[in-house]
Amino acid sequence: MNRLIPMLIMLVTTLALLPVTIGAEQKGSMRSIELPFLQFELAAGPDRELLDRHCGICHGVEYVPMQPRLSKAQWTATVTKMIKIFGAPVPQEDADRIIGYLGTAYGTGQ
Repeated sequence: MNRLIPMLIMLVTTLALLPVTIGAEQKGSMRSIELPFLQFELAAGPDRELLDRHCGICHGVEYVPMQPRLSKAQWTATVTKMIKIFGAPVPQEDADRIIGYLGTAYGTGQ
């Protein structure tokens, strides 16, 4: 009985690794895909360059137009989260101007 347990563990481990070994043998050919080039442009407006300069440090600014339109309070919360939680190095004066741009260009008008 004492020998049966280690043998069962070895059998289960071998069977679990079998698909990985078989898959490795079949990886001789490579496939490639071509992703489409997505070109976007941020809405024109004052302080757009601040968004590029500060927000583009951590993530692509292409996320901005993909967001639903947000109220000024929601844009304020988002920018504040980026600064306070994620540590974005944005001076408050620039943050206020970025929020103004986002509220105007991508806001709900509220």
